[in-house]
Amino acid sequence: TSESRIMFDRQVRGRVAKIAPFLLFDDDPYPVVSDGRIFWNQDAYTVSDRYPYATAAARGVNYMRNSVKVVIGAYDGSVAFYFAEPAAYDPEATAKFFSPEAAPRLKLLIKRLEAQEPFEPEALETLYRGLAAELGLKLVDLAQLTRIALTGKSASPPIFQVAVLLGREKTLARLRKCLAVIEGKA
Repeated sequence: TSESRIMFDRQVRGRVAKIAPFLLFDDDPYPVVSDGRIFWNQDAYTVSDRYPYATAAARGVNYMRNSVKVVIGAYDGSVAFYFAEPAAYDPEATAKFFSPEAAPRLKLLIKRLEAQEPFEPEALETLYRGLAAELGLKLVDLAQLTRIALTGKSASPPIFQVAVLLGREKTLARLRKCLAVIEGKA
């Protein structure tokens, strides 16, 4: 019929790995029944090999956090990523990036992100590069501030991809929360 669909990537792990290749996935997705529908839950981890003063373990990883839950609809293949909000910000990162100049930069960044279309990694990188040049900064200055706001850490998967997976509203909410902390209102 005209409503028929073909799902090419039907394996749970393969499907989510194509969407978010920068995450490390658990080997054992598990089914859950909710409202009469079956969903596959997949645990995912943010990892890095650049966490300061940490010893590398398997695959060269020296930082791992179970901060992502992925829910895949068994019937339609829909995929939703749920990133845990940071409970606290890395003290070393905040000492370096939460300066008095950070608040006006973050306010301007939030304003630009509210209007950004499309909300995709390449477009976000272009926005960040343009804003950094406008402010006389390096890209890393804005990207690290965003990384800390979104993940709580100074190391994460590619930040523009993280922002897109979180979505515009969650990204903006976390940036606003970070701004309140910098301004001493939180």
